[in-house]
Formats: sequence, C-alpha cells, structure tokens
Amino acid sequence: MKERENDIFSIGVIAGILLIFAVVDFFARAGSVSAKYGENGLKSPAFNREQYASGEFAREYEAYLKENFRNQAEWKALLTDIRLRMGRKDVGGVYVGREDTYLMRRPAEDITPEMEQKALEALAALVEDREARVMLVPTSDALWGDRLPDFADSYDQKSFLDRAAQAVGQENWVDAWSALSAHEGEEIYYRTDPHWTSLGAYYGYLAWWRDSGKLLPYYYDPNRGETAAEDVRGELYALSGLEMPGEKMWIFSETLRHMPTLLYDTGESREGYYREDLLESAYPYQYFLGEETGFLEVRTGLERTKSLLVIRDSYANCMIPLLAPHYQTIYLADLGLYEGGLEELLQRFGPEEDLEVLVLSSVPGWLENFR
Repeated sequence: MKERENDIFSIGVIAGILLIFAVVDFFARAGSVSAKYGENGLKSPAFNREQYASGEFAREYEAYLKENFRNQAEWKALLTDIRLRMGRKDVGGVYVGREDTYLMRRPAEDITPEMEQKALEALAALVEDREARVMLVPTSDALWGDRLPDFADSYDQKSFLDRAAQAVGQENWVDAWSALSAHEGEEIYYRTDPHWTSLGAYYGYLAWWRDSGKLLPYYYDPNRGETAAEDVRGELYALSGLEMPGEKMWIFSETLRHMPTLLYDTGESREGYYREDLLESAYPYQYFLGEETGFLEVRTGLERTKSLLVIRDSYANCMIPLLAPHYQTIYLADLGLYEGGLEELLQRFGPEEDLEVLVLSSVPGWLENFR
C-alpha cells in the first residue's frame, strides 16, 4: 500500500513540474517571439480542414514550434528523466546501463529462427567453398550484459556464437567472445557508441593471428596510442539525445607507418585509413575508413604474397589497419550495402586466386544480412 502511495506521490510531483515548465515556457515565449521575429516572423499557421487533410497544417505547425519553442533542451532532458523514472528502460533504442555505460537495445524478437538458419548456412557455405575463416564479434550489450538495466530485453548472442562455431568447425572459427571476455573490465567498447574500440579490435586481431598461420603478429603497443579526439560522443548519443560524457578515441601509432590507398565503389579514392573530418559528425566511428560503402579496396603499398577479402559490417573498420601489414590488398564487402549479393561477390573473385576470405562482423550485423 505504501509503495502505491509513493507512486501516486511521484506522479503528482512530475505532473506539477510539467505544469510549471509549461506555464513558464508559455509566458517566456509569448514575450520573446515578437521581439525576435517582429511582424515578419514565422507565425502560428491558421487551421482549416483542407490543410489538415493534406498534412500541410501539421508540417507548418511543426516548423512553427521548432522556431518558437523555447527551452527545448530542458524539456527534452526532463521528459527523458520522466520516462526512465516511470519504468521506461530505453530512450531512442538506447539503454542507460550501469557504470556510466550506454547500450544498444537489441530485442530477442528482432531475430527470427529463419534469419539465424540462413546466417548459419551462409557461413557453412563460405567455409566449404572458400575455406573462409569466421570471426563474429559480440557487441557490448552482449558481453557487458551485467551492465544492462534489470529485466532488459536482449538477444542471446552467445547462444548464436556457439551454434556458428559448430557450423563452421573450430579450425575455421576465431573465438572473439573468449578473446574479449578475458578483458571485459577494460575499455574494449565505446560507452557512447555501439562499436568496439581500438583496444577491443587489438584483442580481436591477436585471436585472429593465433590460428592464421602467419609467422609473427605485427607489433602494436596499446600503451603508445595516438589520440584522434579527446571528447567524442558516438552513435548512441545521436540516437537517444541523452546527456553523455565525452570519451577519447585513439588509434595505434604503428598504423601510421604505411599510407594505404582506399578506392571506394563510388570511384572516389583517398590516402590513409583515417578521416579526421568525420570526428565531429553524428557518427565519429566513421573516422575509421570513412562513410559506409558496399565495396572498398585497400591497397597497402606492401609487397605481400596474399590478398584478403573481408565480408564485413562496420565493426571490421578499426581492425583493418591492424590486419593490413599482412596483405598486399584488402577487399571489403558489406553485404547490407553490396548490390550484387554474396553469390555475385564470390564470382567476382575466382577460386583460383591467391585470396584469403575472412568474415569479420558483429553478431547483429551478420544476422541483419538475412532479414
């Protein structure tokens, strides 16, 4: 009974705060609009049935509110706080997790058994036809599951990874789950973005190398990173609008020793792995290799006997600079954006070519290819 009384009291307080904000905002706006816009300013649209039916009234009124509504940031922060206090676990598809961590909401119902079956069959076929190696990376909401809010809905990536390992065989499987979980207390994922960090990709690289047949891993020193930006806020911030502390984005200094040429499927070419012009965008992770594209060719400028085809999602991007010293050319194909599909992609590269194939994708990214 007491708990019910507390809930009623909380609702009453919240309603009172909303009312105060509304009254204050109304009078503040009423006094400021004419001063700001004068007689020629954007005025509230007049209502009529024709405009309402066509949707024009709604568009004009939205534009009016966008121009004239004061204290939008304060309202948004308040409403977000209310949603969370009233039991809403996510904002814009983003969970507010423990330990100052924000995690993507990935409901179990979004992944159907049909998607899982097709995804597993595709992996098995790639191994049989091209002796592909497979590295599916768990996302932060899976590996940092203990940071999710209580009773948060989240797809069981570990179960799918176990089935994928069986489908492709241990000799073709790179166990990213074990590699990352051994370091789960470290900053292996960004806190404001759904991707892994350079450190997480480094542990993934070491797991890949152990069974790669390469003589030695390329040397990278995690203690000598090069700072790309001190205060970034990633995709989770863009999706939710939640107030989040900025975080540092860094790269391995050793990846700057070689300057590759990147050839995009748009015909554009660039030098270097990193795009500083995208650090202040809504998606600062695109600093690694640039904006998403269906096909990308990375010419390392190194004389090597092998080339590599990576079937990937964006998770692969910050690991590519670590893989590059082992190859002359790396081809990157994102099946979600590649127009020809998987079959056409494999026909593009004859089986007789001296080409290694690697599936390097997040678990959700791979499954989404088969929706």
